[in-house]
This record gives sequence, structure tokens and C-alpha cells, in this order.
Amino acid sequence: ARWLMIQGRQDEAKEVILSAARLNGVDLGEFNLTISQGEIDAVAEEKKKSFAEVYNPLFGKNIVNITLPLLGVWMAFAFSYYGVILFITKIYSKNDGDDSVDDGTTCSFNYPPILENSISEFLGVTLAILAINTLGRVKTQWIGYLTGGIGVFLMGLLGGNDGMLLACGMIARAGAMAGSCATWVATAELYPTNMRASGHSLCNVFGKLAGFCAPFVIFSDLSDTSVATILAVANIIAAFCAFLLPETAHMALDQGAKISIASATESVFDKLQHAVHAGSTHSQHEEDMKLASKGLMHDGVNPAIDSSL
Repeated sequence: ARWLMIQGRQDEAKEVILSAARLNGVDLGEFNLTISQGEIDAVAEEKKKSFAEVYNPLFGKNIVNITLPLLGVWMAFAFSYYGVILFITKIYSKNDGDDSVDDGTTCSFNYPPILENSISEFLGVTLAILAINTLGRVKTQWIGYLTGGIGVFLMGLLGGNDGMLLACGMIARAGAMAGSCATWVATAELYPTNMRASGHSLCNVFGKLAGFCAPFVIFSDLSDTSVATILAVANIIAAFCAFLLPETAHMALDQGAKISIASATESVFDKLQHAVHAGSTHSQHEEDMKLASKGLMHDGVNPAIDSSL
């Protein structure tokens, strides 16, 4: 609605708000929408920013400790996810029955097990929905990626057993899907509002670049065992990078971003210690909030939640 207002489309903005009100059973009565010229000018200035001016803040003093692990997660999971899909397709591909000629122009596939592997992604989404608020964003990610890594690694070892191959392929797809679903949710929660869109888009671009590389590995001259090992390592890297991220479950959107930036300065050893001694006190939570506000101020981010958003 705010964007529509800035574009001068007041009627459409009002309809968006009324639709949301009707959906929530709220009667807003008569109201008018207004937006200051200052906000319109601020948006115009934002549009004039160069690429560097938009993305440099993502690598600020404290924000970089969120951006780098996220880039690692996105690149590793995109490579492994698309790689697993192609790897499964490659395993179940077969020629047309004539082994004497291989001109590379025809191919066929054993479609039933490919379909069964694809259906396992529904299981991955379901597990992510059930776990993301109970286990949290971080655990859902690294458990999912580790599970996917184990599944794809076993695919390379047990390729001669059709039943085990199908089971391991389904585990690999379900694990990768569960982990990636949590990554999509966590990425938006880890950045403050003024960096959320640019941070998410940067991670997405790096993920696509990594996914672009997957076919060159899957359809190379490497053995199936070697390919499965590479995909498993990619899953392990995604799990490790996800483990480095702060937890944002059960937090308001901007509150989670503040605390994530403050806690992102912890070392790996600190995070391991916290994982062993799970749980934090209320006083520690308050201290995290204070540190978050200081960290955001140093990076030029307003810690106050913008009520206009």
C-alpha cells in the first residue's frame, strides 16, 4: 500500500488495506491515506543509488557476519539441491535399447522412481512447517541439509540396489527441501527492513550462480560415487554455514533482525558452547537487545521500527 501511495495510486492502495481488513474481520470505517512529499523524495533518492551504494551496507561491520554465512548457505544449498535433482535424473536415465549406437540425440528415463523422488519434496515441506517454529530456523536448516547430505552420499554408495537407491534419493530430496524452506524464511528475518530486499536478492543471485555450476559436475566424467560425495560435501557446507546464523524464531520481524546482528559477532566456539548449554535468560535477552541497537547505530541502521511500514 505504501509503494502504491508513492506511485500516486491512492485508490489501489486503499483497496489493498480494505482487503486486508476484510480478511481479518476488521471494520476500518471511513479513512483517508496520505503520504508526505519527504517520503516520495526519499524514494526518488534511493532509485538514484548505484549498485555499490545499495549492496555495500550488507558488508558493514556487523551485517557482514550475517551476509557471509547466508551467502555460503545459499550457494551450497542451491548447488546441492539442483545437483541432486539432476543426479537422480541421470541415475534413472537409460538409452533406447540399442547399445551399438550412441549419437547423443535420444534418451529415455525410468519415470516412476523419478516421480516418487519428486513427491518426497512434499514431505520436506511438511517437515519444515512442523519444525521451523519448534526446532527453530537454524536447527531446521542444518538438520535438513545434513539429512540431505547423508541421503545423497548413500546414493553413490548403494547405486546397485534399486530399493535403497529410491529410499536414499527420497531422503536427499526431502532433507534438501526442508532445509531450503527454512533458509528462505530465515533470510528475510535476519536483515532489517531497509536491507531486507537487497540482502535477499543478493543471496538469491549467488544461489543461482552456484546452481548454474551443478550440471557441469553432474554430467562430467566423474563416477557416481564422486558426484554423490561432492553433493554431500555441499550439503555439509550449507549445514555449517546455517549453524553460524542467529536464531530468529518467535521474534517480531525487526526485533529478530536487531538481535541477529548483535549475536552475529559471536565466534564459532561461542555458538558451539551455546548449543551445548542451550537456553538463554531474560536478562541476556535484554542485553542482546541493547547490543543490537548499538550495532545497528554504528552501521547506520535505525533500530527503531518504522511505524509507516
